[in-house]
Amino acid sequence: MIKMGVIGACGIAKRRTIPEGILKAKNVKLVALMDVQKEAVKETAKQFKVKKYYTKEEDLINDKDVQAVYIAAPTYLHAELTIKAAKAGKHVFVEKPMAMNPSECKVMINECKKNKVKLMVGFLMRFHAYHQKIKELIDGGIIGSPVLARAQLSCWYPEIKGAWRQDLKLGGGGSIIDMGMHCIDLLRMLMGEVTEVSAFTANTAFKYKTEDNAVFIMKFKNNALAMVDSSFCVQDFTSNNVLEIFGLKGAIKSEFTIGQSAGGKVVVSYTAKDAGYEASQSREEKEKEIIYDSSNVKKEDPVPVNTYKSEIEHFADCIEKDKEPLISGEEGLRIQEIVAALYESAKTGKKVKV
Repeated sequence: MIKMGVIGACGIAKRRTIPEGILKAKNVKLVALMDVQKEAVKETAKQFKVKKYYTKEEDLINDKDVQAVYIAAPTYLHAELTIKAAKAGKHVFVEKPMAMNPSECKVMINECKKNKVKLMVGFLMRFHAYHQKIKELIDGGIIGSPVLARAQLSCWYPEIKGAWRQDLKLGGGGSIIDMGMHCIDLLRMLMGEVTEVSAFTANTAFKYKTEDNAVFIMKFKNNALAMVDSSFCVQDFTSNNVLEIFGLKGAIKSEFTIGQSAGGKVVVSYTAKDAGYEASQSREEKEKEIIYDSSNVKKEDPVPVNTYKSEIEHFADCIEKDKEPLISGEEGLRIQEIVAALYESAKTGKKVKV
């Protein structure tokens, strides 16, 4: 049982990670909370029945009961907090984005290695049961070699006074670094390594200092391409957060799997034939089709899982068994390098190699 403390307890941690992840994880015990908002952290501690709470990170980091920390503070603090925790011998689970830039990520990795503590980054899309099934199907060759993909993670995020995600100096960017990053991580899991990117960003609807709208293209090592749209200007009820992977023999398409839900729907369409050119380009007939739907789970289907619980349990298991986390510091760094390249592309109007 790993005893965990939370730094930045009154945001996403309070809304999601504590109630859905930490408190439900079978191998973790929540022992302390920290947030700079005194009354808020007091109320959060009361809500989750946590006896110890602090307003200074040093107090939580130096708490002898705390073996590992979950860092959910604003992005600009991630590197500083990770380094402090590592020096105190605490294992670190840091929310994405891992840091403000690749340079900070490298320092975090080195500090954790030097102090022999685990470092994991919070990319929970990899733990979604349907995404894991999609990877299994792709690796098994059911749709042939992947050639093209599309992913979307968008929402409605209007101007909010004091919102750090809307401040470039606090969050490091806007819709790309906040949500597009999840798509990058997922597509790398499914398609392989990224070699080149091109991006457009804009402030289409709002006046905050980070982008509220972005579209970008990634090229992979096998010459496959992927398109990602990540926007803060899209009404929630209109965004299906789609994932589409096209291969030489078929396609896998999902809805509502990219995001915070455990469920969604996946449709796999494929052929066992070697297809020749068809002038009619018929889109009606499908030789074979498999459907996974969380609203109607069949016996042989993957069972939807709580991704917050899964990622926390995985982190604790890595500590207990001295294993490397699935999303290690090096993985977080690679995604941060891709994001940095995307922002460079958007700024210069040129393709950027990564």
